[in-house]
Amino acid sequence: QIEGALADGIDPEAIAAVFAAAGSPGGVEPAPAPVGVKRIDYPDECCVFVGGMEGGDDEIWPEQLAEHFSACGDVRRVTIKIDKVTGERMGFAYVDFAEETSAQTALSMTGSTFGNRKLRVDMKRPSYGGGYGAYGDGKGKGKKGKGG
Repeated sequence: QIEGALADGIDPEAIAAVFAAAGSPGGVEPAPAPVGVKRIDYPDECCVFVGGMEGGDDEIWPEQLAEHFSACGDVRRVTIKIDKVTGERMGFAYVDFAEETSAQTALSMTGSTFGNRKLRVDMKRPSYGGGYGAYGDGKGKGKKGKGG
């Protein structure tokens, strides 16, 4: 298609600009990330797991959970987990706080009522990165550990 466009007299720089804008590879290097821009970090020590959100007639929004936990401290992020296959909510969420003491305070919210649900709050398990299951090398056990 590009060769045809060149034959039709379209400027090659214009073609490169279109590919760059679309994010497609076209021989154009993407612009470098701005210097000094830091990705926001959400340490596990400042995060709690919130369970017991399944069921109920009403849909839970992140803003509602943030408001519920705001008494514990500055809520930086709420992540309601969704099944990638079905698109359904999985019945739990993570709440990230600005400080570790806020996450510790949030543990006292276990058993609190949210709508018609009783919430369960625990510290988030540490994420070790890498592979499926986060704790291993991502290879799993196969047929119950048999084979290699």
